[in-house]
Amino acid sequence: MQLPLDKKTVLVTAGARRVGAAICRRLHAAGANVMVNYLRSGKAARGLVAEFNAQRANSAAMIKADLLHADAPARLIKTTLRSEEHTSELQSHHDLV
Repeated sequence: MQLPLDKKTVLVTAGARRVGAAICRRLHAAGANVMVNYLRSGKAARGLVAEFNAQRANSAAMIKADLLHADAPARLIKTTLRSEEHTSELQSHHDLV
């Protein structure tokens, strides 16, 4: 069965805990591959990525970045693009509030 986000990759900033993790779970359940951005929540990010990869192999990865640094957004996108052929959606949970 084809899911709505099959073969699409999403980058979720602040995705390791709370609202960000909930967004990651929802997107992953819809078929997306997920790049989880975190700063201080490495343990939570590792757990989330392991959970996703146990459900669907190679469907999640994580990247540490402080979005207060000017070069961080470009580095996040570049790394995500390198991990997949393309990024179809870029989403910050801050955009949803």
